[in-house]
Parts: sequence; structure tokens; C-alpha cells
Amino acid sequence: MKKAIKGRVLTQEVLAQLRLPLAELMRSTLLDTVITTGSIEAIRMLEEQREALCGPKHAQSESRQAYRHGHCAGSLVMGGRRVTLPRPRVRSLEGRELELPAWKQWSDEDPLEERALAQMLLGVSTRGYASSLEPLPAPLPERGKSRSAVSRRFVRGTQKQLAELLRGDLSGLKLAVLMIDGIHFEEHKKRNVADQLPESMRPAVRRAMNEAYESSDPKRALRLLENLAARLEGEHPGAAASLREGLAETLTVIELGLVGWLRFTLRTTNPIDNLFGSVRKTSKRVKRWRGGRMMLRWCAASVLDAATRFRRIRGYTEMPKLVAALRAHEGTLDQEEAVA
Repeated sequence: MKKAIKGRVLTQEVLAQLRLPLAELMRSTLLDTVITTGSIEAIRMLEEQREALCGPKHAQSESRQAYRHGHCAGSLVMGGRRVTLPRPRVRSLEGRELELPAWKQWSDEDPLEERALAQMLLGVSTRGYASSLEPLPAPLPERGKSRSAVSRRFVRGTQKQLAELLRGDLSGLKLAVLMIDGIHFEEHKKRNVADQLPESMRPAVRRAMNEAYESSDPKRALRLLENLAARLEGEHPGAAASLREGLAETLTVIELGLVGWLRFTLRTTNPIDNLFGSVRKTSKRVKRWRGGRMMLRWCAASVLDAATRFRRIRGYTEMPKLVAALRAHEGTLDQEEAVA
């Protein structure tokens, strides 16, 4: 009877002790709970790996491969920084320090580099990196979130990205279209012409150019544009010269006989505007450029970031028609060269 009462009292005492941590746990944030639980689980897994090498603690084992050698302070990647945890130490039978597989994997720098790259591309400065991280429970010491540490990780990460981009093999690509655009000297014909005209004339000139570029007859489109240039020549020679510049090349899509969405897509530089926008958005955050290599690193990071948002161009199902038209055009060029 006394034993039963004593057992019940002990059980009630244990429950009373558990209520306080449970109440505190319920008041804590989900992040604190996950990180704390994850830290405990990490320590448990490390001890399991150590036991697999050394055998059960305080037990003799002929199959042991190593000896326990206490603990030392170590750091693991967690939530965009390094946190300090006790690292179980193991030595081989010959006395050589061994590294547990889980610790080697978890202490890898790659996740930190990825986090620094992501934060910087989102516009977080090296100064603001620390404040952008989720808070950790107080008992976990942390490091690796200073301005200099983040900057070093960003440099390493962009160096790897640039090397990967430059090593890329393009021999397997089948390219039918190469789009080229410029930031300062654009190929936007209608805009270049309209910018040299008074406001009152711009709507009418744009309508005339649209009529030409929407025509399915390249000869008619050329005639409409040449007539427009002749009308502008007298009072607006700059607009006329801009219109005539590369005039035949602007009608290439019409000459190839393309229709539908693919024709509309290839008439503009819209498919690469997202790429240029990403490069401009990220590069404008740099206050001071330190050489061409830095420019290449930032450009590579911007390009790879933009690539995650690439989509198929409108009219991509019509690409076989474009390829056939290009081959037919190439055949006419070969005939012209043979005659010449």
C-alpha cells in the first residue's frame, strides 16, 4: 500500500515538473520549438553514430572501432548562421581524431552561401543580414552573421556560380533565334522614332508604323515605312533617319511568313526584358564596383536568379515553322551566292 502511494506521489511530482516546461513550450514560438527539438535530435543522432563506432558506454566491446574522447564546442549551420553545440569527439584505435559523418555533413558551408546569395538578391544588405534572420532560442550561442562574414560567403557563392556558368556546355543547344538588346542604345524602333517628334505627331506616326509591321506582305510593309520616312524627311530628318536605319532587318519576321503568337514574340525584346530587369535591379544596389571580376560575379548571380522565372515564349509550338522558314531562306542565299 505504501509503495503504491509512494509511486502515485512520485508520478504526481513528475507531472508537476513537466507542467512548467509544457506551459513554457506552449508560450514559445513554433520556431523555437522546432530549433530546440532539432538540436536535441541532432545531438541524439551524433551519439548514436559514436556508439556505433565505440560500442555502448561503459561497456567492453571487442568489435569497437574507436574510443570516446569527450566533447568540445562545435558549430552547425542553422537558420542562416552558425550555432554552437557540443560536438562528440571520437578517436580511432590508433589515436587519430575521427569526424562523425552527420557532423561533417551538417557543418558544410554551402547552406550559408545559399542563404547569403538569396538574401542579397532580395535586396538585403550585408549590414541588414543579421536582422533578417529568425531569432534563435537564447541558450544557443550563434555566430557567422556579421557583415564581413556575409560578404565573404556572398563572394564565394558568386564565384562558384560564375565558374559554373562559364563552364556550361552549349554544344547541345539548337538555336534558331538570337535576341540582342542594349540598355543604353535600344533597338525599340517605334520609341526611337517617336522620341524625335513633337507630342502632337507621335500617335499618328505610331499608328502608321503599326500598320506596316502588322502587315503580312513584306513589300507593302516596306513601302508604307518608306513613304512615312519621306513625309518626315523635310521637318524631322532625325526621325526619318532613325526610321530608315536597319529598315529591311525590322521586316525579317514578316518576310519569313510567321503568324500568330510567335510572330508577335519575335517582333519585340519582351522575352529577355525579365533578364535585363533582374540584372538592373540587383546591380543598382552596388555602391562601389571593384573591378570587372566583381561585375561578372553579380551578373552571373542575376542571370541564374532570373533563370528560375523563365517561361516558354508565346508561340513556342510554332518553332518548327520558323526553322523551316530559316532553312528555306538559307537555300535562297546559297543560290544567290552560286549565281554571283
